[in-house]
Amino acid sequence: MATIEITRDDLVVIAPQLPAGVVYDGSHLEIADADAENVEALIDDIANLRSAALKSSLLVYAADKRWRVETGGIVVGGMSVATDDRSKLMITGARVKADKDAAFTTNWKTPAGFVEIDAATIIAISNAVLDHVDASFAIEGAVLAGIEAGTITTQAQIDAADWP
Repeated sequence: MATIEITRDDLVVIAPQLPAGVVYDGSHLEIADADAENVEALIDDIANLRSAALKSSLLVYAADKRWRVETGGIVVGGMSVATDDRSKLMITGARVKADKDAAFTTNWKTPAGFVEIDAATIIAISNAVLDHVDASFAIEGAVLAGIEAGTITTQAQIDAADWP
């Protein structure tokens, strides 16, 4: 049996790649002699493994942040407009109708209750929602580029991006 000193934090990083039968006593790994060289190589590569794990978690966080912003709603002309996927579908349907019929009106549900809106308002809402969604993806793209370049290394930096 070989014994290798390792911190709990480092163990968490390499644990998925350890061979079966490894025992951790709080500060050391006990491993079969045949596995020692491979485990030592993992430990030697811990900085790269940490970097890859951090990068992966930041990419996931950035995508989730974009989704939360994208679907979090906007205000158009003083009216709150939902931007969840169902609402975007409803807005698109109303936009199709408004594009074909300038006299189109509909009752639209808002957090303040129902309001009657006309074709021009639906078109303005649709344009604003599209701009909001486009801006959300553009910021996510910039954030992802920053993560790849190593200039964005924390969730706080992602949150601080110029989200719409």
